[in-house]
Amino acid sequence: MFKKTNLCDFSKPSFSEFGIELAPKQYQKIKTRLDRLMDRCPIYSHYQLKFKKHESNYIGQLSIKSYTKNFHAKKVAHTPYHTILLLEEAIDEQLLTWKRERFSKSLASNLRGPQVA
Repeated sequence: MFKKTNLCDFSKPSFSEFGIELAPKQYQKIKTRLDRLMDRCPIYSHYQLKFKKHESNYIGQLSIKSYTKNFHAKKVAHTPYHTILLLEEAIDEQLLTWKRERFSKSLASNLRGPQVA
């Protein structure tokens, strides 16, 4: 006879997807921020987020990779959620720079019009 096992132990719920233990509510808030950030990234991007606990701080590293560009940030804060906010801000700055460069080239070529050989 097969023994039925409970794969979801709700006595002490936590998630350790990002390298540290997170309560479900904290995990969900961080995951929501990441999902929204990924919507602003190049298509087919994927991310890697890692936290490390160091004394009373959390060190977060976020890498986002796509076919055309990679983005990376490392930040330190007192909570994982505050750390993800700082990481998101740093990545957003990089995304803005990338979009300005990418679309300014496209705009410049459109303003020049068709090239006659």
